[in-house]
Amino acid sequence: MLTATKRPKAFISKIEVQKFPIIPRWMELMGCIFIDRSDRRQSIQAIRSGVETIQSGQSMIVFPEGTRSKGGPMKEFKAGSLTLATSSGAKIVPVAIQGSYR
Repeated sequence: MLTATKRPKAFISKIEVQKFPIIPRWMELMGCIFIDRSDRRQSIQAIRSGVETIQSGQSMIVFPEGTRSKGGPMKEFKAGSLTLATSSGAKIVPVAIQGSYR
């Protein structure tokens, strides 16, 4: 995902990723946005921040299921993932990653 385009890009990531060493700092430098799914107010602010990031010309990589799949059928998409695109006017480029759980 990181090498597919030369445009600046960032991720929307669950806030729990900030517990890992080194990774959160790297993600902050990329402009990633951390979302606390248990805090509705913070989630809305994170989506607004993502909209601003997209409108500034940066691509956002979003995994709309909100979690890594252990295989099997796709899970339901989180509402905020599509809000980013519709609120920012961004184009959506769908990408499928198949078999990564293996």
